[in-house]
Formats: sequence, structure tokens, C-alpha cells
Amino acid sequence: MTDTAPSTTSLARLARWLGLDRNPLRRRSDRVESSIMAALFAAFLIGAPITVIAVGHLAHAGALRAQHGQQAWHRVPAILLDTAPKGASFMNQSATFTWVRARWTAPDGSVRVGEVPAAAGTRAGSTVHVWAGRTGVVARTPLTATQIVGRVAAAATFAPIALGVLLLSMGALARRLLERRSLTRWEAAWEAIEPQWSHRG
Repeated sequence: MTDTAPSTTSLARLARWLGLDRNPLRRRSDRVESSIMAALFAAFLIGAPITVIAVGHLAHAGALRAQHGQQAWHRVPAILLDTAPKGASFMNQSATFTWVRARWTAPDGSVRVGEVPAAAGTRAGSTVHVWAGRTGVVARTPLTATQIVGRVAAAATFAPIALGVLLLSMGALARRLLERRSLTRWEAAWEAIEPQWSHRG
């Protein structure tokens, strides 16, 4: 008896919170709203793990595609043709890197001229090492296994949050529509009864 009583009480409280108890004072709109909320709650419980798996799979596949495309990248030396200007100061801190014209040899052996990222103040003629692909220099570095895991973890973390926000928005919209409908019915009933109540009919 001691073990079953708390669980029974908890179920009763949950039913009352969801509006699924047999309270005769509940309006029909209240029962409809409670049913909608219960359905949305069940949808979250069922959809959250499915969303985590699906979004995690998509994030992993996308990261692998990006990593596969980065296999053509090579780290090459580039000779600066101009001195890298110092970045404009912001909050008393100078920019660390800036883009400057340079010459480098692409992975296919062709000589390219374009802009590369270099430390601010680096003099012309200096050599900097950059990542270059088929289309030119890229500003970022290739994805690592750790970064791929991080992307998948971030996607899997935010997926159920996004699902919860969506379902909460749907619940709020449904509640608003039900309240508006109840108010319309109440106003119509009052317009029919008020003249009789005030003896003006």
C-alpha cells in the first residue's frame, strides 16, 4: 500500500494537470485543450529521440561530405606581394589578420595570384602558409574528427529543443483559438440572455 499510494497520487496529479480528470466543472473547450496538450506532450516524448537520431545522422553525413570535399586542399607557401596593412583598431585592439595580395602555386601546379590571410603588418616578400584548393585559397582549416563529433553533438542537442519550441508554439496557438471561440460563444449567449435579464426585451 505504501508503494502504490504515491504512484497513484502522482498519476492523479498528472491527469489533473493535463485536464484528463473527470472534473464536472471543466468546459468542453477545456477538455479539448487538455486533449491537444496531451497529444503534443506525447508527440514530444515520441518525436524527441527520433529527431535526435535523424538530425544527428544528417549532421554527420553533411560533415563527412564537407570533409571529403576538403581532401583536395593542400597547405602551400604563398609569397606576399604587398605589406599586410594593420587592421583598424576596435576597442583598443588591432585586427590579428587581414587579406593581402600574394602569389602561390596551386595543387595542380599552376601559379595563382590572389588574396590570402596574413598577420597584420607582415611585410611584402614574406612567406605565409595557407590552405588552397581547386578554386583558390580558403580561409578556414579542414575539418577534424573532433570538430565533426562536435557538430553532431550540437545538432543532436538543439534538435529536441527546436522540437519542443515548435510544439509549444502549436499548443499556444491552439489555446488562443479555443479561447477566442469560447469568448465568441459567450458573447453570443450573453446577447441572447441579457435583454431578458435586464427586462429590456
